[in-house]
Amino acid sequence: MFRILFVDDEPNILKGLSRMLRNQHGRWKMFFVQNVEDALEIIHFNAVPGRDGFDLLSIIRNTERTHDVPVLMLTGLNDRCLKRKALDLGATDLLNKPADPEDLVARIKSMLRLKAYQNEIKAQNALLARKVKERTAELEFARIDLIWRLGRAAEYRDTTTGHHVIRVG
Repeated sequence: MFRILFVDDEPNILKGLSRMLRNQHGRWKMFFVQNVEDALEIIHFNAVPGRDGFDLLSIIRNTERTHDVPVLMLTGLNDRCLKRKALDLGATDLLNKPADPEDLVARIKSMLRLKAYQNEIKAQNALLARKVKERTAELEFARIDLIWRLGRAAEYRDTTTGHHVIRVG
């Protein structure tokens, strides 16, 4: 089950989001908090008072375990600079308040699909890395075995040459 965190300083906005997404409550575990400090607690960071949404976004993006978490920002202001700043800081998507419920659900589903694909790619990369490591170990073992076999073969003809091959190997 995907966990989704909603942060807004207006309780009415959070209530509205909860109502808009009520059909998704069985699919998603949703958290609704009014400040960055509570959000940081939920995602297990040390809370420092006085932070805003951009600070939260920066913390999420600059932390190894959360840097790839999708972030959808909702803004009540139609200020292009704020939008640009949010996207520059790494917001995955941005919507204006009040958000259309269908747009909001569609954007969240899109972000969750993207996150699922990223998780699959990470798992596949880990599997491939493990296979490469195993194959490298097998090749190293085969190389050493070949050297020993060549040394043994050379020993049958000449003991000194056989020992030399083993020493060089």
